Amino acid sequence: MPPDTRPLPRLTSRPDVQGLRALAVVLVILDHAGVPWFRGGFVGVDVFFVISGFLISSLLLHEATTTGRVRIGHFYARRARRILPAATLVLVATSAFAAWQLSVTRVQEIVQDVRWAAFFAANIHFSSLGTDYFEQDRAESPVQHFWSLAVEEQFYLFWPVLLLLVCLLMQHRQVRAMTALVAFAWVASLAWSIVLTPASSTQAYFSSATRVWELATGALLALAGPVLRQLTLGARRVFAVGGLAAIAVAAVRYDASTLFPGWRALLPVLGTAAVLAAGARRPVGPARVLTLRPVRTSETSRTRCTCGIGRSSCSVQSTSGSQDRRRSHRWRTGVRRGNRASRPTGRCSRRGSRRSGSGSLPRFGRSTRTNPSRSRW
Repeated sequence: MPPDTRPLPRLTSRPDVQGLRALAVVLVILDHAGVPWFRGGFVGVDVFFVISGFLISSLLLHEATTTGRVRIGHFYARRARRILPAATLVLVATSAFAAWQLSVTRVQEIVQDVRWAAFFAANIHFSSLGTDYFEQDRAESPVQHFWSLAVEEQFYLFWPVLLLLVCLLMQHRQVRAMTALVAFAWVASLAWSIVLTPASSTQAYFSSATRVWELATGALLALAGPVLRQLTLGARRVFAVGGLAAIAVAAVRYDASTLFPGWRALLPVLGTAAVLAAGARRPVGPARVLTLRPVRTSETSRTRCTCGIGRSSCSVQSTSGSQDRRRSHRWRTGVRRGNRASRPTGRCSRRGSRRSGSGSLPRFGRSTRTNPSRSRW
């Protein structure tokens, strides 16, 4: 099968990704706490954007290259189930508390902010108001941090549709077409961010157009999955060290006076991409710290990474219930994918051998009469 027609690999559990997300959480908390040595902790948002683009794009690209289509309705429904309950609770509680404690004028301002946040357009609203994210001398909107969630949802409003169009128009070179599309968006968005940031830093900070390239960085990583798995151990260690160092330098050296995002956002974004690339097969070098249990949280059969720390939110479900059922069936029957030597014993195995003449594995569901105790493993 030509490389361009092979389906992209399924997203597997990545404990280092959860640890990297926790690192971003800590950076944002330190920034808001005013810790002197971490004035640039706001780059945690950029780390979130790359992680979100990588995780969500991995799911979409696997479906697109495997089935030749993208279930847009299913994707939006899944996003709604993960985002809307928590977002609705926060917005309703914020409005109720404001009506109870604040003046009428202030309540009207907050209700207007809540209204924009509810429709995932908070970044457009705060950009039009000329809100300075780093200004400390005025009352801050309690839903101001919804701007990053709005950027993500605006990106995911178009990204699945574009993938579906590529699947419909390109039958044999889908991966190349997707890569070219994402690369073009990456270059255009970064160029606009570099141009707009010196002219209007507030608009550049909140704009989706200047942040698309950060999410597209994660999408490019998802597209390069098979290549990243072939990296040597030495290269992956260099990526891990360099990536974590880049994020640390940005968190320490940047502050509220830094013109951001612009070209300076390349440091935390490419650093995050390097760490993700280093863990394509398994975490190596200093990136293994991200897999420690105090750093991350893990689940068993269903890996669900959800993060919302005001400034960013990302969610992913790497395995579905049907996949869990197939995995459970393989354990019951003693069948391991790709291991024909460890065939299950019993009627279904003998029947499959007689029919094929070569001892090939039977299809799942042909028979359930198997004795797991007689299996080799």
